[in-house]
Amino acid sequence: MIELYLKTNEVKKLNSISEINYKAIDIFNIRIIDSSEKVLKEISDKFDIDIAIFNQKEDIEISSHYLKSSDQLSFNFSIPSYNSDTLFN
Repeated sequence: MIELYLKTNEVKKLNSISEINYKAIDIFNIRIIDSSEKVLKEISDKFDIDIAIFNQKEDIEISSHYLKSSDQLSFNFSIPSYNSDTLFN
């Protein structure tokens, strides 16, 4: 299952990537439950996201920081491994 969290405060539940008919600018979060490498590839192709870095785990840096002013830009991209059997555990 795919949950799209839209900037209009709506949540759309879909079954496949092909059902996504929104532009990336209208979406603020996508949650994929029971994802696979195939689904991640479809998402990266649909929104033109280069996810090659996720295949090089030794190159991933984990950091956190606070914004110092309102004109700073912060970007967060994560691929958690949601599984329908353990989603709410």
